[in-house]
Amino acid sequence: MVLDLRIPQSAYYQQTALDTALAQFLAGELNVNQTMNQITSQWNKKTDDLGRQAQLDSYKASLSVTK
Repeated sequence: MVLDLRIPQSAYYQQTALDTALAQFLAGELNVNQTMNQITSQWNKKTDDLGRQAQLDSYKASLSVTK
């Protein structure tokens, strides 16, 4: 995982969706599969809401990738 992810709303991915799911897992509220499914679902929804191609373009730009 990239800890300095430079895309729009990266805080949501890392601090909201990820941290919430991990806290629920550590509290025994979710098992491993439920935790992974929750993270995946929330990340995909956010990416779709913001535009998958726009997020990819932002990520590539942060890495200075031109292809």
